[in-house]
Amino acid sequence: MSTAVYDTVLFSNTEGFGGNGKYLDLPAYFPEEMANMFNGWGRSGGGCVQEGPFTVPNFHVNIGEANGSSCLRRDFMPGKPAMCTTHRDEGFPLTIHPAILHNDANPIEVQKVLDQPDFASFDRQMEGEPDWFPPAIHAGGHFGIGGMLGQAGNAANSPGGESINPIPLALPIHYADLTTLEPLFYMHHAMIDYVFWKWQQLDPEVRHHQVGGPVKPYDYTGTNVTLDFEINLGAIAPSIPLRDTLDTQGGLFCYTYE
Repeated sequence: MSTAVYDTVLFSNTEGFGGNGKYLDLPAYFPEEMANMFNGWGRSGGGCVQEGPFTVPNFHVNIGEANGSSCLRRDFMPGKPAMCTTHRDEGFPLTIHPAILHNDANPIEVQKVLDQPDFASFDRQMEGEPDWFPPAIHAGGHFGIGGMLGQAGNAANSPGGESINPIPLALPIHYADLTTLEPLFYMHHAMIDYVFWKWQQLDPEVRHHQVGGPVKPYDYTGTNVTLDFEINLGAIAPSIPLRDTLDTQGGLFCYTYE
C-alpha cells in the first residue's frame, strides 16, 4: 500500500498542516487496546508534532490541559492487523501503513455515502459502527490522523464534546473535555459538511427538510433525531432547532460550495 496520502500538501511542513507526532512510549501497565474507544490497532506517534506551523512555541493547545498548556499531538494509525495485512505490499513495514485513511477516507467510500436514499441511511453510512468494519469516512479522518493518542482521535475533539477516552491521567498527556484544537479537525469537518451539501443537492426539495438516525452516536436501536431536536450552543448563542441548520442558504446560513 502506498503512503502517498501522507506525502500530499495537506501534511507538508511548509505549505500544509505538518506531519505526525513524535513516537510516545506507553507505560508497561497500560494496554494499548484501551487507548481508543474503537479498539484501534497500531501506533506511530502520539507525542508532539515535530515540524510545520503548529509546533511549540508557535502553537499551543490550552483548553483542558492539566498544566495549562500543551502541544498538538498526532498518532497516525495503521489500523487493525487484518486490515493492514490485507492491503500491505511485500516487505513493506506494517507500522507505517495508513490503512485507516486509505480504507475509510477515500472517494469510493464517499460515493457510498452519496448513494444513500435518505438521511438515516446517509448518516449510518457516514458514521458506520464503533469498529473499523465497514469503513466510515467521519471516523476515518479522525483516527487516521489522531490515532490512539493524538487529539483528533479523541471523541471530545468536537466542540462541546464530552471526553470518553479512557486514557489514565497518569500518562504525560491529558484529554480535554472541550475542543482540543487539532487544526485539521476543521478541514475534515468542512469536508463532511461538503459531502452532506452535495448529497442534499441530489434532491434539495426533500433533503433540506429531512433528518434521521440516532440521537446518541451509534445507538441505532435508540431514539431517533427529529427536525425539532434542539442544538445546544452553550455560551456561544441560544439553542436552535435542527430544522434551521439544514440549508446553507436558508436564512440562518449564507454560504455554498462549488
